[in-house]
Amino acid sequence: MTWLAATPAQAQLAGGCTCPAGSFPSGTQCARLINGIPVAVPAICTVRNAINQSVGHIASSQQQQSFWGINQILQQRRDRIQGTPASGGASAKITGYSSSSFDSDPNTLSYSAQSQKNNPLASSLYDQAAVAAPTNPVWGTWLQGLADTEQDGALGPTDVGHVTNTYTAQGGLDRTQQGVLSADDALVLGVVSSWTHAHTGYDGSATTMDVTGPGVGVYTTYVKGGFSTDVTTTFNFLNMTQNFSSAAPNSSVSILSSGLSGNVQYKFTGLLGSDKNFVEPTAGFSLSHTSFGSGGSALGLEDAYTVRLQAGARVGTTWDAGGGISIDASLKALVYGNAIAQGTSVASATGVGGAPTIAPADEGLVRGELDPALSFNLPNDYSVTVSGQLRAGRAILGESVGLNLRKQF
Repeated sequence: MTWLAATPAQAQLAGGCTCPAGSFPSGTQCARLINGIPVAVPAICTVRNAINQSVGHIASSQQQQSFWGINQILQQRRDRIQGTPASGGASAKITGYSSSSFDSDPNTLSYSAQSQKNNPLASSLYDQAAVAAPTNPVWGTWLQGLADTEQDGALGPTDVGHVTNTYTAQGGLDRTQQGVLSADDALVLGVVSSWTHAHTGYDGSATTMDVTGPGVGVYTTYVKGGFSTDVTTTFNFLNMTQNFSSAAPNSSVSILSSGLSGNVQYKFTGLLGSDKNFVEPTAGFSLSHTSFGSGGSALGLEDAYTVRLQAGARVGTTWDAGGGISIDASLKALVYGNAIAQGTSVASATGVGGAPTIAPADEGLVRGELDPALSFNLPNDYSVTVSGQLRAGRAILGESVGLNLRKQF
């Protein structure tokens, strides 16, 4: 048998396999010349192409998890600003919309601060002490942990089912400014940083993929009465590592995953005859873009785009647990789908001239999501929120849990 170096057009094997860089095909095998002697090396088969085609989807899912976590923070903040009834204890200070009888600091003769000011015999030092500490603006900081698992079934003959476990830690700092455009509105501006890790295993293969790295972003929400809207943008600087379990050389490439998310909602109170209960219709979108470093071109990777649309409603209630503690409970139900899902392109395994192909995408599929949340508003302006998420639909089943601690100043 004669061993000849193959041209790029020849470096294709039957069954969707390709030879690793620096090797060449011979029959149904690949080989590499070592000291002039041909040595067989493993071929990289269909699973590699299928894995590369799923990178955009996995990066988009990581982005979506970050959006969901930040939305939990904004949701809890809106509930406090909107001052749902029975939100006593610490929340009364957080909202700043209702005044307490203690704010006037009456003296021993029950004079109010204003009457003391009008009394020429009153002490000027008392006047200074009687001024309540301002609640506008309000600073807040938070920490959050998120965990998610998602099972994605194959959507076509060139797709490979996979399971991805994602873990994210996020922290942020924000500032609430009340009375921005009117006496009853508020604006929250914040920054967030994160670290995320996703591990993916593929059906029928020992191959795995890890996507890991830090992220930064900004978020904002505007509230006026029952109306609110929010916008979040994040940038994740990731590294993708593919482990082929000695079947082929491992590969690594840098990823920039950027995204934009926005929502609008309106809260109606008085559900079931109680002002403590509410229903909040909502609609939103998210955009994600995945691009690759110089190593991506060697793997045939191209940019991936995803546009998700969603709509639904949240119902909830608030009650006073005593001891300066109030509890907010809510359940959000959403219908969502990807209006655009342009997965990562790779060189075709069987196409002529390396024509690009894209794995079957979930574009146009309608799915459902449930998001329960429970917030404990504690004394000294602390709050703890426990949240969950369940996603289901064709070829997908996903679950998330989240825990965050917030402190207002």
